[in-house]
Amino acid sequence: MTILDKLKKYFDETPREQVLKDWEETKEATKNVDSPTIEQFLLYGVGSSFYCQRDIEGQSICDSQCDHCKEYYRPLEQ
Repeated sequence: MTILDKLKKYFDETPREQVLKDWEETKEATKNVDSPTIEQFLLYGVGSSFYCQRDIEGQSICDSQCDHCKEYYRPLEQ
């Protein structure tokens, strides 16, 4: 299972409130770590792959990360 598969599974199975809580805990635990943002990692660090909320919602996957997907994951990047 790739990192993208694991992320997809996590987002598929985890309530949004828990994702936000987990993200806050991760931000605190890694505040002194110099690492790429989620957007940099998913859009640029893994070839042309990215996380697509439309796909999760049963719609067609985006050719590039659309505004809908960016808006959905924006709280995770702040």
